[in-house]
Amino acid sequence: MVDLLHFSPRRALDAKANLLEFISSCRQQSNVFGLDLDFDADIWDISKHIELKGTRSITRLRFNPWRRPGVSTSAVMEEPFKSFAKAYMRYQQGLRPSKSLESRLIALRALYAALAECGEDFDPTRLLPEHFDRTAQLIQERVKATSSYQYGAQLELIYETMAECGLLSHPQAWRSPIQRVEDASRIGP
Repeated sequence: MVDLLHFSPRRALDAKANLLEFISSCRQQSNVFGLDLDFDADIWDISKHIELKGTRSITRLRFNPWRRPGVSTSAVMEEPFKSFAKAYMRYQQGLRPSKSLESRLIALRALYAALAECGEDFDPTRLLPEHFDRTAQLIQERVKATSSYQYGAQLELIYETMAECGLLSHPQAWRSPIQRVEDASRIGP
C-alpha cells in the first residue's frame, strides 16, 4: 500500500530550501515505487509497482535528456534538475497514480531541454513562464499534434505543483498554450 505524501512548503524558506525539502521528503518518506527504490539510480525498474496488462516487458523510468530521433545517448540529466524530476515523478504518482508515466517524463525532459537551450544552470527554482512557453514550443515542434496536448497538460501540472510546493523563485500564473486538436474519433456535432 502506498502512503500518501503531501508536501507543504515552509513559507519562511526560499524556493531553493523548499526544493531541498521536497527532494528529501520524496526520497526518504515516500514509498511510491517501493521502499527499496534506489533513488540515486538513473534508471528505475518499477515493474513490480506498475502492472500493465498484456505485457511482460520491464517498465523503467530513465532520467535522461530528451534526445532527437535516431540519436542514441547515454547522458543523464544534470543536478539539481535530475533529483527534482525523480522527486516529482514519485510525488505525482502518489497523488495521481497513472499507468502511463511516459507523458510525465516527456514533459520533464522537454523542460530540461528548454533549460539547456538557455545555457543556464539546471536549477528548477529559476524557471519562469518563458521557460515553460519555450518548452511548449519544443513539444509542438517535436511531437505529433495529437499527442502534444497531453504533454502540454503535464507541463501545466508540473508548473502548478512547483508553485503550490513553493519551488519557484518567482511564481506567476501560467497556462499551457497547446490547444487540443480535433480528431476524427469524436462523436457528435
